[in-house]
Amino acid sequence: MFKTSLKIAQFEWIRLLRDSSSLNVIAGLLLVTLTALYLSHTRFQEIQHEHDIATVISNAQWNEQPERHPHRVSHFGDFVFKPLHPLFRFDEGGNAFTGYVLFLESHRQNSANFNDASESGALVRFGLLTPAFILQTILPLVLIFIGFSIVSSEREQGTLQQLLSNGVKTHQLVLGKLMALAIPSVMLVLMLSMIGMIAAPSEIDIYARITVLLAGYTVYLLMWCTLIIAVSSYCQYSHTALLTLVALWLAFCIALPRLSHELAHQQHPTPSLVEANFMAEDVLSKIGDSHNANDPYFNTFKEKSLQQYGVKKVKDLPVNYNGLLLREGERLTTQVYREQYQRIAMTMQQQQNMIRKLAWLNPSIAIQTLSRAASGSDLAHHMHFLELAEQRRYATIQYLNSIHIHQVKHANDKEQRLDADFWKKAPRKDLTPATIQLVFPDVLHTLFTLFSWLTFTALALIFATKRLSQTC
Repeated sequence: MFKTSLKIAQFEWIRLLRDSSSLNVIAGLLLVTLTALYLSHTRFQEIQHEHDIATVISNAQWNEQPERHPHRVSHFGDFVFKPLHPLFRFDEGGNAFTGYVLFLESHRQNSANFNDASESGALVRFGLLTPAFILQTILPLVLIFIGFSIVSSEREQGTLQQLLSNGVKTHQLVLGKLMALAIPSVMLVLMLSMIGMIAAPSEIDIYARITVLLAGYTVYLLMWCTLIIAVSSYCQYSHTALLTLVALWLAFCIALPRLSHELAHQQHPTPSLVEANFMAEDVLSKIGDSHNANDPYFNTFKEKSLQQYGVKKVKDLPVNYNGLLLREGERLTTQVYREQYQRIAMTMQQQQNMIRKLAWLNPSIAIQTLSRAASGSDLAHHMHFLELAEQRRYATIQYLNSIHIHQVKHANDKEQRLDADFWKKAPRKDLTPATIQLVFPDVLHTLFTLFSWLTFTALALIFATKRLSQTC
C-alpha cells in the first residue's frame, strides 16, 4: 500500500516539475519566503540596534545628572525598552501595535509607545510579511492552486478508472496525492525551523519554542493538505473544488480572524488610555489630596506619622515629612493605577479567551494564537513586560522618596541638592524576556485545537474517499 502511494506521490512531483505554471508558483513562494526571512531579520536588527543605542543614551543621561533634588530626579524619568525575543524574526505578532518603549516617572503609569502601526498604512493591519504570515496565509493558498484538481482531474480526464482497473485502490490513490502535497509543506516548515535554531541563541527555552512552532505548523499544514484532497475527491468538477477551497481560504484566513477580533472587542470593550487615567484620577481624588491642608486622609496620615516618631509637630520629626507624603502618595497612586490597569488586563484576557474559543471554528485563529505565544509576541508576553517595567518604576521612585525622607532636611526642602552618586545607586533592574512557561497552558490548548481540526479533516477525507470509490 505505502509503495503504491509513494509512487503516486512521485508521479505528482514529476508532473509539477514539468508544469511551468506550477514551477512559477513554487519559485514565487520560495522567493517570498526568503524575502520575508530577510525583512524580518533586518527589522529585528534595526529595532535591537535602536534599543541598544537608546539604552546607552538613557543610562548615560540618568547617571550624568548633576546635584539636584531627589523629587526632580523622579520627574526626570527613565526609559525602559521591551526586550525582543529572538523568535521575533519569525512572528512579530502584536509588537507593531503595542510598542517597544516605556517612559517611567513618578505618580503615573504610562503605556508603551513608539509602535510601527501608528506610522504605517492599512497593509500593516492585514499582515506583515513574516515567515509566520507566509505559512499561515500564503502557503495554504498556494497549496489550493496546486492541489485543487489533484483528484478531480483524474475523474474528468478518465484516468481514474484506468488506475483503479490496474489494481490501484482509491485509498492508495488518495494517500499518494496527500503525500504529494504534505511532504513538501512539512519540509518547508522543517527548513524554517532549522534556520531558527541556527540563528537563535543556544537555549533550552528557544529550542522548546521552536519545537512547539514545528509541531503547530506541521499539524496546521497537514490539515490544509487533507482538506484540499478531501474537497478535490468529493467534488465532481475541478472548478467546483477550486471555488469551494478559495471560499474556505477567504473565510478561514481573512474574514473570520478579523470578525473574531471585532466580536471579542464588542463583547468585552476596553477603555482607552485617557479613560483609564481619568478613572484613576477620579478614584485618587476621592481618597485624598496631599496638597490640601484640611484633607481628612492626609490629616490622619500626619497624625500617625507624628505618633510613630513620638513628636507633636512636623518640624520636630527626625525625617522629612514631605518625603513621607511623597512615599505615601506614590503608594496610593500606584495602587489605584494598578487596579485600573488590572481591570483592563482582565478585559483583554476575556477577549483572548473568547478568541481562543472561536479557534474551534477556525484553525487560522488557532495557529495565530500558538505562533504568537511561542514566538514571545502575544498579549501575555507584553503584559509581562509591562509588569516588570512597573516593578522597576516603583522601586526606583520609592528609592528616591526614601532618599528624600532621610537625606533632605524639611526646613529648606526645595533649596537643597544631593550628591549625584545617589542616582547612580538607584535600583534600575534590566528586563528579561519571559520563558515559555508563561504561555505553556495556552500552547497545549491550542495544539489540541489544531489536532482536533486535523482529525475532522481526516474524517472528511475518509468520507470523500469512500464516496469516490462508490462513484467510480
